[in-house]
Amino acid sequence: SEGGLAVALAEACLAAHKGAQLSISTSLTPTALLFSESQSRILVSLPQHHVDELIQHAAAHQVQAVVIGQVTEDSRLTIEVNDQRVIDETLDALDRSWRESIPCLMTN
Repeated sequence: SEGGLAVALAEACLAAHKGAQLSISTSLTPTALLFSESQSRILVSLPQHHVDELIQHAAAHQVQAVVIGQVTEDSRLTIEVNDQRVIDETLDALDRSWRESIPCLMTN
């Protein structure tokens, strides 16, 4: 997704009408982690009972896989980076920002 991890998460949440809660530890800055468009990262969402199987399959192919969060029913996207909350928005607010971004740019 263009826009990095944060945009990919927001798009996935909006498409599924589900929230997500993530907690990520990293040496990167929150901005680099969430908005970098560097390659070789894949976001996967799957039922909890398949997580161990996916991690084992990835490890068998020398691919690092980690759990960074979970899907929620509360219609919010919440992201913590190094125990600091950096995003906490309702899906309605994210959807409104996405839909109004181009018209807002066109009027300014």
